[in-house]
Amino acid sequence: MKVIVVNGRGGVGKDTFESFVAEIAAKNHKWTGKTSMVTFVKQIAERCGWYGGKELKDRKFLSDLKLALAEWNDIPYNSVKNFLKRADKDDTEFVFVDAREAEDIDRLKEDFNAITVLIERKGLLESYGNVADDNVYNYSYDYVIENNGTLDELKQSAETFYEDILMVDKLTKMADEGVFNRN
Repeated sequence: MKVIVVNGRGGVGKDTFESFVAEIAAKNHKWTGKTSMVTFVKQIAERCGWYGGKELKDRKFLSDLKLALAEWNDIPYNSVKNFLKRADKDDTEFVFVDAREAEDIDRLKEDFNAITVLIERKGLLESYGNVADDNVYNYSYDYVIENNGTLDELKQSAETFYEDILMVDKLTKMADEGVFNRN
């Protein structure tokens, strides 16, 4: 199973990019899954009266709640880890994990050998007023996808990304099998 961490500020097109990659994977008979470091946090937030808003105050509330739950008992990360374990048992080939904080991304890389992707788009807010959105550029990602054009251009970026991760996976398997050793 390949874990793909996707990050980017609100409104950059993360879900759209993930959907395009999932469509391409499905055409190739590969199953995908999706989760987020705030999936469980959103369930708790709904019990507190949050109704799915995406305004700045909503984003800050979710960010603050996620940080509090992580500090209290690490439940945001543990819920993602459990999701990934179930997905691996179900033969899911690619799982997208939306994660913002560098510490979570590092843990996903260490625990699941995750690939990291940043989606960027020009012309958005400079500050969202929460650490999750405001610190997305403070990380070195494996891939950076520019989403400044049309949906067709983003779809082409998704196709290029998909082909690249398949090639990297194929080369890694060949190396593991000793194909590149000339003894």
